[in-house]
Amino acid sequence: MSKEDNKTFTEVTKGKFVIVFLGRLVHRKGLDILLRAISKIKSNRNDIKDIKVVVIGDGEKESEYLKMSIDLNISDWVIF
Repeated sequence: MSKEDNKTFTEVTKGKFVIVFLGRLVHRKGLDILLRAISKIKSNRNDIKDIKVVVIGDGEKESEYLKMSIDLNISDWVIF
């Protein structure tokens, strides 16, 4: 991560509760479960707004998970 990337990451996550997923983006790793859980939190808890999910990795499901975050209306909480 460059200094510029680090600065951007710090600005985006400052004061937030950060969940980091680090791994290959394949079904068996369970990122879909995490994304659905975050969606439930967002829809059921209006008082919680300070969460960011940082996804680090790549794999065959990357585009599917990106689309899932958009479909679940959590793309503003998820950083790929």
